Amino acid sequence: MSTAALDLNDAALTLAANGRVLASEPGLAAPPGSFGASVWHTTALVSSRHWRDLDDAPLPCALGPWRSHADIVQAQLAGFAAALPPGCEALVAAVPSYWSERQLGLFLGLARDAGLPLRGLLDRATAAARRPAPGRELWQLELTLRDAALVRILQQDGVAGRGAVERFDWLSLQALERACIDAVADAFLRSSRFDPRHDAPSERELRRSLPGWLEALHVRERLSCAIEYRGGRFHAELDAGSLRAALALPVERLVQRLRPLALAAGAVLQVPEQLAAFPGMLAALRALPGWEIVTLEPGAAALGALRLPPAAAGAPLALVTRLPWDGPALEPQAGPVAKLPHPTHLCFGDKAFRLDGGGFCIGSELAAGEYGLRLAASLRGLSRRHCSLVVEDGQLLLHDHSRYGTRLNGVKVEGAAVLRPGDRIQLGEPAVELRLVMEEGRDGAAP
Repeated sequence: MSTAALDLNDAALTLAANGRVLASEPGLAAPPGSFGASVWHTTALVSSRHWRDLDDAPLPCALGPWRSHADIVQAQLAGFAAALPPGCEALVAAVPSYWSERQLGLFLGLARDAGLPLRGLLDRATAAARRPAPGRELWQLELTLRDAALVRILQQDGVAGRGAVERFDWLSLQALERACIDAVADAFLRSSRFDPRHDAPSERELRRSLPGWLEALHVRERLSCAIEYRGGRFHAELDAGSLRAALALPVERLVQRLRPLALAAGAVLQVPEQLAAFPGMLAALRALPGWEIVTLEPGAAALGALRLPPAAAGAPLALVTRLPWDGPALEPQAGPVAKLPHPTHLCFGDKAFRLDGGGFCIGSELAAGEYGLRLAASLRGLSRRHCSLVVEDGQLLLHDHSRYGTRLNGVKVEGAAVLRPGDRIQLGEPAVELRLVMEEGRDGAAP
Protein backbone atom coordinates (compact mmCIF):
# COMPACT_ATOMS: atom_id res chain seq x y z
CA MET A 1 0.00 0.00 0.00
CA SER A 2 1.38 3.43 -0.98
CA THR A 3 1.31 5.73 2.08
CA ALA A 4 1.88 9.47 2.53
CA ALA A 5 2.12 11.56 5.70
CA LEU A 6 1.02 15.12 6.47
CA ASP A 7 2.45 17.13 9.36
CA LEU A 8 -0.12 19.64 10.64
CA ASN A 9 2.24 22.09 12.35
CA ASP A 10 1.10 25.40 10.87
CA ALA A 11 4.67 26.77 10.87
CA ALA A 12 5.32 24.36 7.98
CA LEU A 13 2.48 22.08 6.87
CA THR A 14 4.46 19.27 5.23
CA LEU A 15 3.52 16.39 2.94
CA ALA A 16 5.94 13.45 2.63
CA ALA A 17 5.97 10.10 0.84
CA ASN A 18 8.58 7.51 -0.12
CA GLY A 19 11.07 8.96 2.36
CA ARG A 20 11.10 12.50 0.97
CA VAL A 21 9.25 15.80 1.37
CA LEU A 22 6.83 16.51 -1.47
CA ALA A 23 5.39 19.87 -0.41
CA SER A 24 5.62 22.33 2.48
CA GLU A 25 3.88 25.62 3.22
CA PRO A 26 2.93 27.66 6.29
CA GLY A 27 -0.65 27.60 7.52
CA LEU A 28 -1.50 30.97 5.99
CA ALA A 29 -4.45 31.77 3.76
CA ALA A 30 -5.86 34.75 1.90
CA PRO A 31 -8.97 35.15 -0.25
CA PRO A 32 -10.01 34.17 -2.78
CA GLY A 33 -7.84 31.04 -2.46
CA SER A 34 -4.15 31.69 -1.87
CA PHE A 35 -2.15 29.66 0.65
CA GLY A 36 1.35 29.45 2.09
CA ALA A 37 4.13 32.02 2.13
CA SER A 38 2.97 33.60 -1.13
CA VAL A 39 0.02 35.29 0.58
CA TRP A 40 2.34 37.72 2.34
CA HIS A 41 3.22 39.17 -1.05
CA THR A 42 -0.29 39.50 -2.46
CA THR A 43 -2.67 40.83 0.20
CA ALA A 44 -2.96 42.15 3.75
CA LEU A 45 -6.07 40.02 4.46
CA VAL A 46 -4.25 36.98 5.82
CA SER A 47 -5.57 34.25 8.12
CA SER A 48 -2.97 32.65 10.40
CA ARG A 49 -5.24 31.24 13.14
CA HIS A 50 -7.33 28.65 11.32
CA TRP A 51 -5.15 25.68 12.32
CA ARG A 52 -4.50 26.86 15.88
CA ASP A 53 -8.17 27.72 16.54
CA LEU A 54 -9.84 25.13 14.30
CA ASP A 55 -13.63 25.24 14.75
CA ASP A 56 -16.78 25.58 12.65
CA ALA A 57 -18.12 28.70 14.38
CA PRO A 58 -18.80 31.66 12.07
CA LEU A 59 -15.97 34.16 11.76
CA PRO A 60 -16.73 37.68 13.06
CA CYS A 61 -16.27 38.82 9.49
CA ALA A 62 -16.23 36.50 6.48
CA LEU A 63 -12.85 36.17 4.75
CA GLY A 64 -13.72 36.03 1.07
CA PRO A 65 -15.58 32.74 0.43
CA TRP A 66 -14.73 31.35 3.87
CA ARG A 67 -17.18 31.64 6.75
CA SER A 68 -15.25 29.72 9.43
CA HIS A 69 -11.80 28.41 10.30
CA ALA A 70 -13.03 24.99 9.19
CA ASP A 71 -13.73 26.36 5.69
CA ILE A 72 -10.15 27.64 5.42
CA VAL A 73 -8.62 24.40 6.73
CA GLN A 74 -10.65 22.31 4.29
CA ALA A 75 -9.58 24.51 1.38
CA GLN A 76 -5.90 24.20 2.34
CA LEU A 77 -6.28 20.44 2.79
CA ALA A 78 -7.70 20.19 -0.71
CA GLY A 79 -4.41 21.57 -2.02
CA PHE A 80 -2.50 18.78 -0.29
CA ALA A 81 -4.97 16.21 -1.61
CA ALA A 82 -4.08 17.37 -5.13
CA ALA A 83 -0.36 17.00 -4.30
CA LEU A 84 -0.61 13.33 -3.23
CA PRO A 85 1.58 11.03 -5.32
CA PRO A 86 -0.19 8.88 -7.94
CA GLY A 87 -1.58 5.68 -6.50
CA CYS A 88 -1.48 6.89 -2.87
CA GLU A 89 -4.01 4.81 -0.95
CA ALA A 90 -3.43 5.95 2.63
CA LEU A 91 -2.49 9.11 4.52
CA VAL A 92 -1.19 9.41 8.09
CA ALA A 93 -1.60 12.81 9.80
CA ALA A 94 0.82 14.05 12.48
CA VAL A 95 -1.45 16.23 14.63
CA PRO A 96 -0.59 18.93 17.21
CA SER A 97 -0.81 18.10 20.90
CA TYR A 98 -2.98 21.14 21.67
CA TRP A 99 -5.97 19.95 19.64
CA SER A 100 -9.01 18.92 21.65
CA GLU A 101 -11.06 15.81 20.92
CA ARG A 102 -13.62 17.99 19.18
CA GLN A 103 -10.94 19.51 16.94
CA LEU A 104 -9.63 16.05 16.09
CA GLY A 105 -13.13 14.92 15.16
CA LEU A 106 -13.70 18.04 13.07
CA PHE A 107 -10.40 17.44 11.26
CA LEU A 108 -11.42 13.86 10.42
CA GLY A 109 -14.53 15.15 8.66
CA LEU A 110 -12.68 17.94 6.87
CA ALA A 111 -9.97 15.55 5.65
CA ARG A 112 -12.62 13.20 4.24
CA ASP A 113 -14.45 16.04 2.50
CA ALA A 114 -11.14 17.30 1.05
CA GLY A 115 -10.54 13.89 -0.55
CA LEU A 116 -7.68 12.75 1.69
CA PRO A 117 -7.45 8.95 2.28
CA LEU A 118 -6.86 9.38 6.03
CA ARG A 119 -5.84 6.10 7.70
CA GLY A 120 -3.94 7.20 10.82
CA LEU A 121 -3.57 9.89 13.50
CA LEU A 122 -0.21 10.31 15.23
CA ASP A 123 1.04 12.79 17.80
CA ARG A 124 3.48 15.00 15.90
CA ALA A 125 6.12 15.18 18.66
CA THR A 126 6.20 11.37 18.72
CA ALA A 127 6.46 11.33 14.93
CA ALA A 128 9.48 13.66 14.94
CA ALA A 129 11.27 11.69 17.71
CA ARG A 130 13.02 9.00 15.67
CA ARG A 131 16.27 8.54 17.62
CA PRO A 132 16.59 7.68 21.34
CA ALA A 133 19.11 9.25 23.72
CA PRO A 134 20.00 6.38 26.10
CA GLY A 135 20.84 7.49 29.62
CA ARG A 136 19.78 11.09 29.02
CA GLU A 137 16.56 13.08 29.13
CA LEU A 138 15.08 13.73 25.68
CA TRP A 139 13.06 16.85 24.97
CA GLN A 140 11.62 18.45 21.88
CA LEU A 141 10.87 22.11 21.14
CA GLU A 142 7.89 22.66 18.84
CA LEU A 143 7.51 26.02 17.13
CA THR A 144 4.20 27.03 15.55
CA LEU A 145 3.01 30.27 13.99
CA ARG A 146 1.43 31.49 17.23
CA ASP A 147 3.11 29.64 20.12
CA ALA A 148 5.66 27.01 21.09
CA ALA A 149 5.74 23.87 23.21
CA LEU A 150 8.35 22.02 25.20
CA VAL A 151 7.61 18.29 25.01
CA ARG A 152 9.25 15.55 27.04
CA ILE A 153 9.83 12.42 24.97
CA LEU A 154 9.48 9.21 26.96
CA GLN A 155 11.99 6.44 26.16
CA GLN A 156 10.60 3.08 27.23
CA ASP A 157 10.67 -0.45 25.81
CA GLY A 158 12.20 0.61 22.50
CA VAL A 159 9.51 3.16 21.67
CA ALA A 160 9.12 6.94 21.72
CA GLY A 161 6.18 8.33 23.63
CA ARG A 162 4.79 11.77 24.32
CA GLY A 163 5.25 12.88 27.90
CA ALA A 164 4.47 16.20 29.57
CA VAL A 165 3.74 19.17 27.29
CA GLU A 166 4.24 22.80 28.31
CA ARG A 167 3.07 25.52 25.91
CA PHE A 168 4.48 29.07 25.72
CA ASP A 169 2.59 32.03 24.26
CA TRP A 170 5.72 34.21 24.42
CA LEU A 171 7.59 32.21 21.78
CA SER A 172 6.34 31.63 18.23
CA LEU A 173 7.53 31.76 14.64
CA GLN A 174 5.53 34.91 14.00
CA ALA A 175 6.90 36.61 17.14
CA LEU A 176 10.49 35.86 16.11
CA GLU A 177 9.86 37.10 12.58
CA ARG A 178 8.18 40.24 13.91
CA ALA A 179 11.15 41.00 16.19
CA CYS A 180 13.51 40.72 13.20
CA ILE A 181 11.21 42.81 10.98
CA ASP A 182 11.11 45.57 13.60
CA ALA A 183 14.91 45.52 13.96
CA VAL A 184 15.38 45.75 10.18
CA ALA A 185 12.78 48.51 9.86
CA ASP A 186 14.58 50.48 12.58
CA ALA A 187 17.80 50.15 10.56
CA PHE A 188 16.04 51.69 7.53
CA LEU A 189 14.71 54.49 9.71
CA ARG A 190 18.19 55.30 11.00
CA SER A 191 19.73 55.20 7.53
CA SER A 192 17.10 56.90 5.36
CA ARG A 193 14.12 57.93 7.53
CA PHE A 194 12.08 55.33 5.63
CA ASP A 195 9.87 52.94 7.59
CA PRO A 196 8.86 49.95 5.40
CA ARG A 197 6.22 48.90 7.95
CA HIS A 198 3.96 51.86 7.23
CA ASP A 199 2.76 50.69 3.84
CA ALA A 200 1.56 47.23 2.80
CA PRO A 201 3.65 46.92 -0.41
CA SER A 202 6.91 47.92 1.30
CA GLU A 203 6.23 45.65 4.28
CA ARG A 204 5.59 42.74 1.92
CA GLU A 205 8.90 43.50 0.22
CA LEU A 206 10.59 43.50 3.63
CA ARG A 207 9.03 40.12 4.48
CA ARG A 208 10.02 38.70 1.12
CA SER A 209 13.65 39.80 1.55
CA LEU A 210 14.04 38.95 5.26
CA PRO A 211 14.91 35.21 4.90
CA GLY A 212 17.76 35.99 2.49
CA TRP A 213 19.11 38.75 4.72
CA LEU A 214 19.01 36.50 7.79
CA GLU A 215 20.84 33.76 5.89
CA ALA A 216 23.55 36.21 4.82
CA LEU A 217 24.01 37.41 8.42
CA HIS A 218 24.91 33.88 9.46
CA VAL A 219 28.20 34.16 7.57
CA ARG A 220 28.92 37.87 7.97
CA GLU A 221 28.39 40.34 10.80
CA ARG A 222 27.20 43.26 8.64
CA LEU A 223 25.12 43.48 5.49
CA SER A 224 24.03 46.28 3.12
CA CYS A 225 20.42 45.90 1.96
CA ALA A 226 17.90 47.88 -0.04
CA ILE A 227 14.15 48.13 -0.68
CA GLU A 228 12.60 49.65 -3.79
CA TYR A 229 9.42 51.57 -3.14
CA ARG A 230 7.42 53.95 -5.37
CA GLY A 231 10.33 54.58 -7.68
CA GLY A 232 12.85 55.14 -4.91
CA ARG A 233 15.55 52.87 -3.56
CA PHE A 234 16.19 52.95 0.18
CA HIS A 235 19.29 51.51 1.82
CA ALA A 236 20.19 50.27 5.31
CA GLU A 237 23.11 48.65 7.07
CA LEU A 238 22.10 45.54 9.01
CA ASP A 239 24.25 43.94 11.67
CA ALA A 240 23.78 40.56 13.29
CA GLY A 241 24.28 42.07 16.76
CA SER A 242 21.15 44.24 16.50
CA LEU A 243 19.09 41.20 15.48
CA ARG A 244 20.48 39.14 18.37
CA ALA A 245 19.53 42.00 20.69
CA ALA A 246 16.01 42.08 19.23
CA LEU A 247 15.64 38.37 20.00
CA ALA A 248 17.28 38.53 23.43
CA LEU A 249 14.07 38.44 25.48
CA PRO A 250 12.54 35.20 24.11
CA VAL A 251 16.01 33.61 24.01
CA GLU A 252 16.61 34.38 27.67
CA ARG A 253 13.15 33.15 28.71
CA LEU A 254 13.75 29.87 26.90
CA VAL A 255 17.21 29.50 28.42
CA GLN A 256 15.83 30.07 31.91
CA ARG A 257 13.12 27.47 31.34
CA LEU A 258 15.63 24.85 30.17
CA ARG A 259 18.21 25.36 32.94
CA PRO A 260 16.49 23.32 35.67
CA LEU A 261 15.73 20.44 33.28
CA ALA A 262 19.34 19.41 32.65
CA LEU A 263 20.17 16.61 35.09
CA ALA A 264 23.61 15.26 36.00
CA ALA A 265 23.44 12.71 33.17
CA GLY A 266 22.73 15.44 30.62
CA ALA A 267 19.81 16.17 28.33
CA VAL A 268 19.08 16.42 24.61
CA LEU A 269 16.84 19.06 23.05
CA GLN A 270 15.57 18.52 19.52
CA VAL A 271 14.73 21.85 17.85
CA PRO A 272 13.01 22.61 14.52
CA GLU A 273 15.17 23.70 11.61
CA GLN A 274 13.32 27.06 11.46
CA LEU A 275 15.05 28.09 14.69
CA ALA A 276 18.44 28.10 12.97
CA ALA A 277 17.32 31.00 10.76
CA PHE A 278 17.32 33.48 13.67
CA PRO A 279 20.70 34.93 14.71
CA GLY A 280 21.95 33.80 18.10
CA MET A 281 19.15 31.34 18.90
CA LEU A 282 21.08 28.09 18.51
CA ALA A 283 24.29 29.58 19.91
CA ALA A 284 22.49 30.56 23.13
CA LEU A 285 20.98 27.09 23.50
CA ARG A 286 24.27 25.33 22.79
CA ALA A 287 25.93 27.37 25.54
CA LEU A 288 23.61 25.81 28.13
CA PRO A 289 25.60 23.49 30.44
CA GLY A 290 24.38 19.90 30.37
CA TRP A 291 22.45 20.23 27.10
CA GLU A 292 23.08 18.83 23.64
CA ILE A 293 21.11 20.62 20.92
CA VAL A 294 20.03 18.57 17.89
CA THR A 295 18.46 20.30 14.88
CA LEU A 296 15.73 18.21 13.28
CA GLU A 297 15.77 17.71 9.53
CA PRO A 298 13.19 19.62 7.44
CA GLY A 299 9.90 17.73 7.48
CA ALA A 300 11.00 15.55 10.42
CA ALA A 301 7.48 14.90 11.75
CA ALA A 302 6.03 14.07 8.31
CA LEU A 303 8.93 11.76 7.48
CA GLY A 304 8.74 10.13 10.93
CA ALA A 305 4.97 9.62 10.61
CA LEU A 306 5.55 7.36 7.61
CA ARG A 307 6.59 4.60 10.02
CA LEU A 308 3.03 4.33 11.40
CA PRO A 309 1.21 1.41 9.74
CA PRO A 310 -2.06 2.72 8.23
CA ALA A 311 -5.35 1.33 9.50
CA ALA A 312 -7.67 -0.62 7.27
CA ALA A 313 -10.12 1.36 5.16
CA GLY A 314 -13.19 2.28 7.20
CA ALA A 315 -11.62 1.29 10.54
CA PRO A 316 -12.04 3.74 13.46
CA LEU A 317 -8.98 5.92 14.10
CA ALA A 318 -7.41 6.50 17.51
CA LEU A 319 -4.64 8.99 18.27
CA VAL A 320 -1.29 7.16 18.55
CA THR A 321 1.20 8.64 21.04
CA ARG A 322 3.80 5.81 21.11
CA LEU A 323 5.88 4.55 18.21
CA PRO A 324 9.06 2.44 17.82
CA TRP A 325 12.29 4.28 17.03
CA ASP A 326 13.51 3.98 13.47
CA GLY A 327 16.90 5.69 13.69
CA PRO A 328 20.23 5.09 15.46
CA ALA A 329 20.65 6.27 19.03
CA LEU A 330 22.04 9.74 19.67
CA GLU A 331 25.56 9.17 20.93
CA PRO A 332 26.62 11.19 23.98
CA GLN A 333 29.03 14.02 23.35
CA ALA A 334 32.70 13.14 23.83
CA GLY A 335 33.87 13.23 27.43
CA PRO A 336 31.90 13.31 30.68
CA VAL A 337 28.96 15.67 31.13
CA ALA A 338 30.28 18.96 32.48
CA LYS A 339 29.36 19.68 36.08
CA LEU A 340 26.72 22.36 36.12
CA PRO A 341 28.36 25.34 37.83
CA HIS A 342 26.54 27.66 40.17
CA PRO A 343 27.69 31.10 41.35
CA THR A 344 29.74 31.39 44.52
CA HIS A 345 29.42 35.17 45.03
CA LEU A 346 26.92 37.98 44.49
CA CYS A 347 28.44 41.37 43.60
CA PHE A 348 26.89 44.73 44.42
CA GLY A 349 28.99 47.80 43.75
CA ASP A 350 32.43 47.16 45.22
CA LYS A 351 31.26 44.37 47.54
CA ALA A 352 31.11 40.60 46.98
CA PHE A 353 28.91 38.39 49.17
CA ARG A 354 29.72 34.68 49.46
CA LEU A 355 26.83 32.35 48.70
CA ASP A 356 27.52 29.36 50.91
CA GLY A 357 24.16 27.62 50.53
CA GLY A 358 22.73 28.80 53.84
CA GLY A 359 20.36 31.25 52.23
CA PHE A 360 20.81 34.87 51.20
CA CYS A 361 18.01 37.44 51.47
CA ILE A 362 17.69 40.72 49.53
CA GLY A 363 15.27 43.47 50.51
CA SER A 364 14.78 46.63 52.56
CA GLU A 365 14.77 44.70 55.87
CA LEU A 366 16.72 41.75 57.26
CA ALA A 367 15.80 39.72 60.31
CA ALA A 368 18.17 39.76 63.26
CA GLY A 369 21.25 37.73 62.34
CA GLU A 370 20.01 37.05 58.81
CA TYR A 371 22.62 36.94 56.06
CA GLY A 372 21.87 39.05 53.03
CA LEU A 373 21.87 42.43 51.32
CA ARG A 374 19.87 45.31 52.72
CA LEU A 375 18.98 47.98 50.19
CA ALA A 376 17.65 51.48 50.86
CA ALA A 377 13.96 51.45 51.82
CA SER A 378 13.50 54.58 49.68
CA LEU A 379 14.09 52.52 46.51
CA ARG A 380 10.78 52.32 44.66
CA GLY A 381 9.51 48.86 43.76
CA LEU A 382 11.42 47.17 46.61
CA SER A 383 9.78 44.85 49.13
CA ARG A 384 11.00 44.21 52.67
CA ARG A 385 11.86 40.63 51.75
CA HIS A 386 12.14 41.04 48.01
CA CYS A 387 13.91 37.84 46.93
CA SER A 388 16.23 35.16 48.24
CA LEU A 389 19.01 32.92 46.94
CA VAL A 390 19.28 29.36 48.21
CA VAL A 391 21.02 26.16 47.12
CA GLU A 392 18.58 23.32 46.43
CA ASP A 393 19.59 19.92 44.99
CA GLY A 394 22.99 21.26 43.98
CA GLN A 395 21.60 24.31 42.14
CA LEU A 396 21.42 27.94 43.22
CA LEU A 397 17.83 29.21 42.92
CA LEU A 398 16.45 32.72 42.94
CA HIS A 399 13.02 32.94 44.63
CA ASP A 400 10.92 36.06 44.12
CA HIS A 401 8.81 37.04 47.15
CA SER A 402 7.92 40.60 46.12
CA ARG A 403 4.81 42.39 44.95
CA TYR A 404 6.80 44.20 42.28
CA GLY A 405 8.78 41.45 40.57
CA THR A 406 12.42 40.52 40.17
CA ARG A 407 14.15 40.27 36.82
CA LEU A 408 16.90 37.88 35.80
CA ASN A 409 18.87 39.04 32.75
CA GLY A 410 15.95 41.32 31.91
CA VAL A 411 13.28 38.61 32.21
CA LYS A 412 10.71 38.65 35.03
CA VAL A 413 11.11 35.63 37.31
CA GLU A 414 7.99 33.53 37.67
CA GLY A 415 8.33 32.02 41.16
CA ALA A 416 11.91 30.72 40.98
CA ALA A 417 14.80 30.51 38.50
CA VAL A 418 18.10 28.62 38.35
CA LEU A 419 21.17 30.88 38.52
CA ARG A 420 24.43 30.59 36.60
CA PRO A 421 27.69 32.58 36.73
CA GLY A 422 27.39 35.78 34.71
CA ASP A 423 23.69 36.27 35.47
CA ARG A 424 22.37 39.71 36.39
CA ILE A 425 19.54 40.29 38.89
CA GLN A 426 17.56 43.53 38.56
CA LEU A 427 15.10 44.85 41.13
CA GLY A 428 13.55 48.19 42.11
CA GLU A 429 13.05 51.37 40.09
CA PRO A 430 15.39 52.70 38.83
CA ALA A 431 16.75 49.17 38.67
CA VAL A 432 19.52 48.06 41.01
CA GLU A 433 21.66 45.41 39.32
CA LEU A 434 23.42 42.58 41.13
CA ARG A 435 25.93 40.31 39.38
CA LEU A 436 26.60 36.65 40.03
CA VAL A 437 30.12 35.27 39.64
CA MET A 438 32.00 32.05 40.36
CA GLU A 439 35.26 32.01 42.28
CA GLU A 440 38.05 29.90 40.77
CA GLY A 441 41.00 28.26 42.47
CA ARG A 442 44.63 28.41 41.38
CA ASP A 443 44.11 25.51 38.97
CA GLY A 444 41.20 27.26 37.26
CA ALA A 445 38.58 25.04 38.94
CA ALA A 446 35.85 26.21 41.24
CA PRO A 447 36.81 25.74 44.90
